[in-house]
Amino acid sequence: RQAVVSHEGTPYVFIAIAPQHYRSLAVKTGVENDGWIEVLWPESEDRNQSIVVEGAYALLSKIKNGPPEF
Repeated sequence: RQAVVSHEGTPYVFIAIAPQHYRSLAVKTGVENDGWIEVLWPESEDRNQSIVVEGAYALLSKIKNGPPEF
């Protein structure tokens, strides 16, 4: 649940692209149950990427007015 954040009605996860460098990825969500959210991964994206599971809201606050990658 902590990995998925919402901005302007769109759910996002953050992908770690290098140490201390991340990019946001718009996703769709599915079933929510007992604190877990199903993330429906975009077909065009590699499923073997590392996502941020702690601190996603802090990352969201950093990019609200900036680029989607930092």
